[in-house]
Amino acid sequence: MTQPVRFQFPGGAGDFAAFLDARSGPPVHPEVMAFEREDLRTAGTVEVALRWCGSRQERVRSFANSVPTPRRRHA
Repeated sequence: MTQPVRFQFPGGAGDFAAFLDARSGPPVHPEVMAFEREDLRTAGTVEVALRWCGSRQERVRSFANSVPTPRRRHA
């Protein structure tokens, strides 16, 4: 039986973004841009974190509840 694994970073999404980008090359900006917003209407919280790295190749990753979300390309 598979045991669930929970990833938790002390600084939330900002620390998670820094962890993911650790091998993506030197960051353009040393700090991760991160913010959190609570929506009382839905009793939920959203965390967003962004970081630009020096790579010439675009790499965008998104997650919902720590689960990678598929990237959709629009025509």
